[in-house]
Amino acid sequence: MKKKGGVIFAILNIGFVFFIFFRFKSKFDWGGVLENINQISYPALLTGAIINVLLLGVYGARLALLIEKSFATGLAVASVGHAANQLIPFRLGEIFRIFFARSKFGIQAPRLLLALFCERISDLFSLFSISIFVFFTTSHLPINKEFFLLGVSVVVIFAVSALFLKSKSFDFLKGSKLYKWKLQLNDALLGKKLWLIHLYTGMIWFFTTFSFYVFFKISLPEFYFGDAVCLTLLTTISFAFSAMPGNIGIFEGGIVYYLTVVRHVDSNLALAAALAFHLLIIIPQILLMALFLVTKNNVNVLANNEKLNS
Repeated sequence: MKKKGGVIFAILNIGFVFFIFFRFKSKFDWGGVLENINQISYPALLTGAIINVLLLGVYGARLALLIEKSFATGLAVASVGHAANQLIPFRLGEIFRIFFARSKFGIQAPRLLLALFCERISDLFSLFSISIFVFFTTSHLPINKEFFLLGVSVVVIFAVSALFLKSKSFDFLKGSKLYKWKLQLNDALLGKKLWLIHLYTGMIWFFTTFSFYVFFKISLPEFYFGDAVCLTLLTTISFAFSAMPGNIGIFEGGIVYYLTVVRHVDSNLALAAALAFHLLIIIPQILLMALFLVTKNNVNVLANNEKLNS
């Protein structure tokens, strides 16, 4: 059943890539795309690269807090996980992250899965909070009531889940591993770490949106912060349902579709900007993963320190 689901996802992803390709095929001039890439300003590229490197640091700090390890360990595991997702289809980079963390640092899979769940819950809450803020503060956000209601539903689900974790519904599991994991999840989502986890998550999504805004504001004639929020949400959702390595094609297709339909940007310029921005995300992640994998001695030192402290 899982294999069949993966095949369906792959077919849908490939179908979407072909849809975007044939939808804009007549509008693309590949020579023009390359020319537009060459004309992208260095300030846009430099700023985007710096922000994405800093983002990896914040991702590492958040993961370190959730798994109760050092920042260096959190950065290593987070960087390898992000880069693996850029290279492996079906989001299987998460499995590689678990294998890497367990083999190098002795971190058990349940703890990492618990951290992943906490990350996703916090991400949903922060993304919606940013969306609500922009919804009420800008007139340039092409958003409808249905999307707004969907976002409200996410917050309601988060609140109900939090109350459920706080309740005594799991008391019958006392003494089991499931109950122990429930207590860890309760501590992470509702305990003393809550404000710090949300602080890191808020930083992650603010700077993610800000990187979209700065890069495309410099590169395009007309672009607003509300557009950056829309692109952040659009690309994030596409990552959740993508079977392609690094969301290749889906990421660019979503950006091109939005920029050409909503902002009426020239298709060659839109594709050039999307490709360049995607590379600014992918390259730092792969370089950091290569650094941690190639410098095995440093990773082994980190691993030995973690195992001694655990």
